[in-house]
Amino acid sequence: MKVFIASKLTCQKQQKLNEQIYNLCIKSGFEVYLPQKELPLDTKATPRQILAANEKAVNESDFGIVVFDQVGAGSATELERAYMLNKIII
Repeated sequence: MKVFIASKLTCQKQQKLNEQIYNLCIKSGFEVYLPQKELPLDTKATPRQILAANEKAVNESDFGIVVFDQVGAGSATELERAYMLNKIII
Protein backbone atom coordinates (compact mmCIF):
# COMPACT_ATOMS: atom_id res chain seq x y z
CA MET A 1 0.00 0.00 0.00
CA LYS A 2 1.08 3.54 -0.74
CA VAL A 3 0.92 6.32 1.82
CA PHE A 4 1.26 10.08 1.34
CA ILE A 5 2.52 12.07 4.33
CA ALA A 6 1.25 15.66 4.43
CA SER A 7 2.98 17.90 6.92
CA LYS A 8 4.76 21.21 7.17
CA LEU A 9 8.47 20.92 6.59
CA THR A 10 9.79 24.41 7.17
CA CYS A 11 11.56 23.83 10.48
CA GLN A 12 13.91 21.15 11.74
CA LYS A 13 11.47 19.94 14.42
CA GLN A 14 8.77 19.30 11.81
CA GLN A 15 11.23 17.60 9.47
CA LYS A 16 12.38 15.30 12.28
CA LEU A 17 8.78 14.32 13.08
CA ASN A 18 8.13 13.66 9.39
CA GLU A 19 11.23 11.42 9.25
CA GLN A 20 9.98 9.45 12.26
CA ILE A 21 6.58 8.92 10.64
CA TYR A 22 8.28 8.00 7.36
CA ASN A 23 10.53 5.42 9.06
CA LEU A 24 7.60 3.90 10.96
CA CYS A 25 5.65 3.53 7.71
CA ILE A 26 8.64 1.99 5.88
CA LYS A 27 9.20 -0.48 8.74
CA SER A 28 5.51 -1.39 8.52
CA GLY A 29 5.93 -2.31 4.86
CA PHE A 30 4.33 0.70 3.19
CA GLU A 31 5.55 2.52 0.10
CA VAL A 32 5.85 6.13 1.28
CA TYR A 33 5.80 9.49 -0.45
CA LEU A 34 7.19 12.19 1.82
CA PRO A 35 7.47 15.52 -0.01
CA GLN A 36 10.58 16.62 1.91
CA LYS A 37 12.39 13.52 0.62
CA GLU A 38 11.03 13.69 -2.92
CA LEU A 39 11.28 17.47 -3.37
CA PRO A 40 13.61 18.92 -0.71
CA LEU A 41 13.37 22.62 0.17
CA ASP A 42 16.52 23.36 -1.82
CA THR A 43 15.11 21.81 -5.00
CA LYS A 44 15.07 23.84 -8.18
CA ALA A 45 11.46 22.81 -8.85
CA THR A 46 8.94 25.58 -9.35
CA PRO A 47 5.87 25.81 -7.10
CA ARG A 48 3.78 24.49 -10.01
CA GLN A 49 6.07 21.45 -10.39
CA ILE A 50 5.93 20.77 -6.66
CA LEU A 51 2.12 21.01 -6.67
CA ALA A 52 1.87 18.68 -9.67
CA ALA A 53 4.23 16.11 -8.08
CA ASN A 54 2.35 16.16 -4.78
CA GLU A 55 -1.05 15.94 -6.49
CA LYS A 56 0.14 12.93 -8.49
CA ALA A 57 1.44 11.28 -5.31
CA VAL A 58 -1.86 11.86 -3.49
CA ASN A 59 -3.75 10.43 -6.48
CA GLU A 60 -1.58 7.30 -6.43
CA SER A 61 -1.72 6.80 -2.67
CA ASP A 62 -4.01 4.40 -0.86
CA PHE A 63 -4.23 6.64 2.19
CA GLY A 64 -2.78 9.77 3.68
CA ILE A 65 -1.26 10.70 6.99
CA VAL A 66 -1.68 14.35 7.87
CA VAL A 67 0.14 16.04 10.73
CA PHE A 68 -2.23 18.74 11.98
CA ASP A 69 0.38 20.55 14.07
CA GLN A 70 0.69 23.89 12.30
CA VAL A 71 -0.92 22.76 9.04
CA GLY A 72 0.06 24.97 6.13
CA ALA A 73 -1.63 25.71 2.83
CA GLY A 74 0.22 22.86 1.10
CA SER A 75 -0.88 20.26 3.64
CA ALA A 76 -4.43 21.59 3.55
CA THR A 77 -4.49 21.32 -0.25
CA GLU A 78 -3.18 17.76 -0.11
CA LEU A 79 -5.72 16.85 2.58
CA GLU A 80 -8.55 18.34 0.52
CA ARG A 81 -7.44 16.38 -2.55
CA ALA A 82 -7.28 13.13 -0.58
CA TYR A 83 -10.72 13.81 0.89
CA MET A 84 -12.25 14.53 -2.51
CA LEU A 85 -10.77 11.28 -3.84
CA ASN A 86 -12.30 9.38 -0.89
CA LYS A 87 -8.89 8.37 0.43
CA ILE A 88 -8.48 7.17 3.98
CA ILE A 89 -6.98 9.99 6.04
CA ILE A 90 -5.20 9.44 9.32
